[in-house]
Amino acid sequence: MSVHLFCTAIWQRVLDRTVHFVRWDRNLQIALLLFCTSFLVFNSNLRTIGAVDTYAARYLPLSIWKNGSLLLDPIANHVAQGLAVPQKSGQQGEAWWMLKTQQEKLVSMYPPVTPLVVAPLYLPAVIYLNATDWSPQRVERVARVMEKLAASFVTSICVAWMFLLLRRQSEVPVAASLTTLFAFGTSTWVISSQALWMHGVAQLLVIGLLWLAVSQQKSPGRALFGGLLCGLLGCNRQPDAILAMAFVAYAFALDRRNFGFFVFGGALPVAATFAYNLQVVGHVLGGYGLALGGNRILMSWTGTLEGVWGLLVSPVHGLLTFSPFLAFAPLGLLLHAKQPRTRLLSMAVGAAVVCQIFFYGAVNWIAGVSWGPRFLTDALPLLFWALPPVIRHFGVIGRRAFAALGLIAVVSSLIGAFGYNGIAHAAYLGDHPGRNYKEHKVNAEKAAWMFAHSPWKSLPVFFNDLFPGLYGSIDRLSISSDGTATVEGWSLFGSRQPFDVHLLVDGVRIPGGANHFEYREDVAKFMGNSAAGAWKISFPASLMKSDRPVFSAWVRSHPNAPPWALQAFELPKPVVVAPLVALTPAEASWKGAIDVVHVYPNRGVDVVGWTTRGQLAPENLELWLDGKRVAVIDAFHRRPDVEQVLGISSPSGWRVRIPARSLTEGEHQVSVVLPQQSLSLTPQHLIAKKFSVTATAARPHWSPSMPMSDMAGLAAKLLEHQQEVGGYWLTDYTSDTRFDKPGIELNVFSTAAIVDLLSPVSDRWELSGMLNRAKGFLSMQIEEESGLVRYHGRPDMPSHGVLGCKITPDADDTALVWRLAPVSDDKLKARARAMLEAFKTPEGLYRTWLSTSDHYDCVDPGRDPNPADIGIQIHVLMWLNQVDATAAREFCKVLQSRSEDPSFWVYYKKAPAAVVWRLPALRAMGCPIKLPQSLLTVEDADQRLWLRIIERIQVTEAGIDRHELQINEDLLRQVAEGGFSRVWQSPLLYFHNDLTATVRRYYWSPELGLALWLRLFAATEQAGPAAALRR
Repeated sequence: MSVHLFCTAIWQRVLDRTVHFVRWDRNLQIALLLFCTSFLVFNSNLRTIGAVDTYAARYLPLSIWKNGSLLLDPIANHVAQGLAVPQKSGQQGEAWWMLKTQQEKLVSMYPPVTPLVVAPLYLPAVIYLNATDWSPQRVERVARVMEKLAASFVTSICVAWMFLLLRRQSEVPVAASLTTLFAFGTSTWVISSQALWMHGVAQLLVIGLLWLAVSQQKSPGRALFGGLLCGLLGCNRQPDAILAMAFVAYAFALDRRNFGFFVFGGALPVAATFAYNLQVVGHVLGGYGLALGGNRILMSWTGTLEGVWGLLVSPVHGLLTFSPFLAFAPLGLLLHAKQPRTRLLSMAVGAAVVCQIFFYGAVNWIAGVSWGPRFLTDALPLLFWALPPVIRHFGVIGRRAFAALGLIAVVSSLIGAFGYNGIAHAAYLGDHPGRNYKEHKVNAEKAAWMFAHSPWKSLPVFFNDLFPGLYGSIDRLSISSDGTATVEGWSLFGSRQPFDVHLLVDGVRIPGGANHFEYREDVAKFMGNSAAGAWKISFPASLMKSDRPVFSAWVRSHPNAPPWALQAFELPKPVVVAPLVALTPAEASWKGAIDVVHVYPNRGVDVVGWTTRGQLAPENLELWLDGKRVAVIDAFHRRPDVEQVLGISSPSGWRVRIPARSLTEGEHQVSVVLPQQSLSLTPQHLIAKKFSVTATAARPHWSPSMPMSDMAGLAAKLLEHQQEVGGYWLTDYTSDTRFDKPGIELNVFSTAAIVDLLSPVSDRWELSGMLNRAKGFLSMQIEEESGLVRYHGRPDMPSHGVLGCKITPDADDTALVWRLAPVSDDKLKARARAMLEAFKTPEGLYRTWLSTSDHYDCVDPGRDPNPADIGIQIHVLMWLNQVDATAAREFCKVLQSRSEDPSFWVYYKKAPAAVVWRLPALRAMGCPIKLPQSLLTVEDADQRLWLRIIERIQVTEAGIDRHELQINEDLLRQVAEGGFSRVWQSPLLYFHNDLTATVRRYYWSPELGLALWLRLFAATEQAGPAAALRR
């Protein structure tokens, strides 16, 4: 009888389970559909969105399978991403997310829970690598793909489980809609699913705990499992211990009988974590404790409210900024609290979320450079659990409003998943690193409140970094006699040029890198395209410790893309080039001379000469400065004087500019050298010439201990030092927006801009003499017959043939010179103005060139051979305002009607500084204009710095609170560092030519940078007490 009853009970239990499964079958189908959809969408962008937080988690699962270890030593080169790892305990290397323990082992700063949880998902990858090989390049590719697949898989489970959780308290349409918002309208998409952040696993654990809590079923097994999830949640991310404590309290109140099982389950991961922390890391707090190194965590209770506000509504990290519909979550918690069944859970959940928000607000609410409210990602399941009562409570209008807010969130996440780059935010933090953690935290908080750093503000950058198609090779190693090693190679992402390349020698990244690429014929034939991918990287040969060093490289396709590893190549050390052996021209059958050596302070040396070997055209030669190779002579032109004397007809003349910015005072030598033809031959010294750098040409001295006021005097001396004898300043130019291998030229525009900028402070630092010389130069450029001015100045100037060409007169320089340095000749001025009026568009805008196109000289026109440009209109308007106020007012209306047209920006589309600088002057004239915001934002961090300086000058001169002057002082010190080295290395990009022309040129002015610095210093000193600036 008892057996019969037992069998009946078993059968009834199986029947009940079957009925239960059938009843839930539709929900499981929907959950599976949501899982598949989410998994596909999460992977559709073909990129990862991670950070240093995710590096260890990306590679550790592979190492766990292969090495059975949580140490980073076997995968150090991968996790470090080419940066230097710490060499001893307590030291912070470039790869600061890796720590060295007292046992000289490398560990991650982050807890190992996430890598351990996802390690089973890596099994297929391990099988694949075992079947092929574990080469660094293959491991890199596999790890990148597996990280994305594992993160998206875990997050897709979260999505499916969230639907089943919501289905317990709402109908299918509501549960499915809210789940869709959870998946695609929050940081679940852009954070959890895109890389192995700890947030994806945290969300999974929170959903599991909610699932157990809402069922309210009591059993030892459920209590044990709940405790295990709680323990894992707190060990995975320590701030989530706050959320875990809410479930601990709920479990204690709901099921005290089985609470011991709950505690035991939680103790398992906690004990394992403490064992890892103590035995492996060597600190009770694990990697975080080791990183702190005994320093206390900075907590500011006074700034807690600001932190809370930042977590909720800041433009960079605000929860409600990115997912505004979550503003209804508190209402949902209140509605849950009215129901006896969910009252206790609602109170626990609400308290946990509030406590976590206040904790982050007090300690650190900045989530680094990442999309949206990353720190609150783990609490999202709790907030979504609260929403179904709100939907039921809403009427039609309320539901439509909720749906509209949800749509905004989905669009926001869509942009983030496919185009988030964080460039502006990262650049600001890079420019304002802070001298210590406290300053860094202040700068980061400030950056998070800047709308310019919001991901919505930046244009999306779409790129594929999972399957980029990287090709390349490291081909050649050479070592010069001065101990400089040069490695040559090439890299291409399909048909696209890389962003930059960083070289590794025996796994160690060397300083510097390459961001300039050239065309190589053999690469073009191999790849079937003409993209420039060849590069050269030089470094001290002493960095190579072995006779057969192994070279590899990290290559990036985009500034914010993770680097990809190029295949490693072993290259033997070559024989070091022997010192020069001088040969007479007769012995070498060469003839030649170095005619001119001209030193341009802080720009370099211009060397002009000729070389020939009879009727044979010269091949590639080298130019050496003081015994070191500095340039290649590979372009030759006809020299009639040489041809007449020697009776030859082959090209022999050449001209080379050596970019030597810091020549010391004294004697130097330049030499023309025939390179070694083989390892057995030495370079041949053909001709040489000595020259001297005088004290006036040597750069003024700088010291890091100089007070700021002395640095201002130094800036003025540097500016005077750069001024040529004729009273002008030279301008650098390049062929693209990178300041690399610049040429130099003489133009009127840059000198006029410096005069205009410094005239209001000409009584400071004895600037008046320098500015008067510049004004004298400008006045001399007004031609006696027409009153017009040419961009390169008068053709009869002594330096004109070397530094410029006889270019057609233009409206811009004519208006500038007549306003800043006019001559006393009203008839000539009227003649010049009449010429400007003769070259206007039908709508009344002034064209660039004051001539018809058939009479152009030295002009490379673009699509419009004579365009009207925004900058030219502004300069003409400022001159008109000086000489004819009525005409200026009428022209202002014309300018205002076109100022927002992007096509109006011909010469400043990628260099808005000159236009931005003029805005206060236009407002003062009563002619404010609106500009297209898309053209006022630049990607380059250095150019953003110069725009920031211009902004601070304008704000300060308009009148600001003295407390804001610290911002100015920080900027001044940043630019003055190293004797104003930033001015020379990353000068102000001031304008460019018409980008539709056949040749592109971008114009840079270090001297304008110095002038802006002086103007900001003067404004800051005028606005507040000067004591700080004297420090």
